[in-house]
Amino acid sequence: MKKRIRIKNYKIFIPMVMMLLMGMFFSTRSDFFLSGSNFINILREASVTGIVACGLSFVMMAGDVDLSTGAVVGFLGMLSANFMIRFGLPVILVILLVFIAGILCGIFNFFIIEKLGLSAFICTIATKNIFRGLQLVIAFRDNYNEVTTVSLKNPGFLMLGKGIGSLYYVTIAFVVLVVVSLVIQKKTKLGLHLLALGSNRGAAVMSGINAKKTRLTAFCISGAMCAVASIFLVSRVGAATAELATGLEFDAMASVIIGGAAMMGIGSGDTSALGGMVGALFLEMLINGIYKINMPAAYQIVFKGLALIVMILVDALFVFLKGRRAKAAQ
Repeated sequence: MKKRIRIKNYKIFIPMVMMLLMGMFFSTRSDFFLSGSNFINILREASVTGIVACGLSFVMMAGDVDLSTGAVVGFLGMLSANFMIRFGLPVILVILLVFIAGILCGIFNFFIIEKLGLSAFICTIATKNIFRGLQLVIAFRDNYNEVTTVSLKNPGFLMLGKGIGSLYYVTIAFVVLVVVSLVIQKKTKLGLHLLALGSNRGAAVMSGINAKKTRLTAFCISGAMCAVASIFLVSRVGAATAELATGLEFDAMASVIIGGAAMMGIGSGDTSALGGMVGALFLEMLINGIYKINMPAAYQIVFKGLALIVMILVDALFVFLKGRRAKAAQ
């Protein structure tokens, strides 16, 4: 009988506690912060970042990283606008083609990493620039050949940016994707293989795990999630812009790290789609709270960075304690 690896992610409770404290603080400064409509708004704003973070959690679970996610979302968003405006394709076909393109972006990322033999960190910085460049190449231009913003008119596509009553479609998709991802990560062979690769790649390969196939699958999932995020983002914005999803890669990465992902090379079991969800909600609650109490928008970036530093220090502390515990057990 196979014994399953189980690693409890206690670090995920830290952002949860911090969210509770933030809620208490901001609610004393703003009467509107704890309202139902504001909570729905926080969920909606966190959903796109959360979907990207959900896909990124698969990559980080395997011990890799992807810094091109924001550029991929921007490129795919511009691609979807091209399919509708320049080619007049129906919404269903646009969604299908963008989804396939997202998977191909993931394959391209893995191909570059594998063939160059460099770290995923370096390679995805390079592919980030490639995808941003492609976004500008296919961008819409005015009579002076300057990049311009074009509004989308397709009612079927724009409907995806809305919802049922007060609940937005992107939020529903976000929750469903997190649940499905958690099932894959915790209850399937793929999840077990990702966990093994992230914990000790050499030992995982020696035990018979196909590292290339497993890591390729992780990057494909990340690309597919970027495709889903791009569809919802463009449908909500209602326009194709050159600035679409700028900085999203940082927010997605920060969400996964704040949600408990290991950054010190040990304990990939701490990485999960649930952590990405918690991290995305944490960041959006922080941004929303700062806005509600009328603090300058620049503080949003400052506090995001501080939250990230706190979780990296917490991760370092966990690694130190695990090391001491391992030595004591010898």
